[in-house]
Amino acid sequence: MGILDVGFVLLTLGPISRLMGISKSTVRRWKKRFVGEGHVETRPRSGRPRGTSPADDARLLHAVRQAPRMTAVTWTRELRLRCHPVTTRRRIHEAGLKCSG
Repeated sequence: MGILDVGFVLLTLGPISRLMGISKSTVRRWKKRFVGEGHVETRPRSGRPRGTSPADDARLLHAVRQAPRMTAVTWTRELRLRCHPVTTRRRIHEAGLKCSG
């Protein structure tokens, strides 16, 4: 059950807060966002940029599909990726693939 499912715009903060198990300040913030923006979706968050580009990811995954028995260390060197082998391994696993080692 979401906030909008409980009459978000019509009910006061207290009943919504108790029903949803969240603080009144959270309800107030989300209500303000809904009125101002027309939705309560989460906003993009800042964070560290990815260590590989989409082009790097595509090259890596194409190579892994061709010869999956190489290690992430080898793939990082062979493709001259500018990232740590752990990042390479993570990209491979994110795609649902496996590599040796």
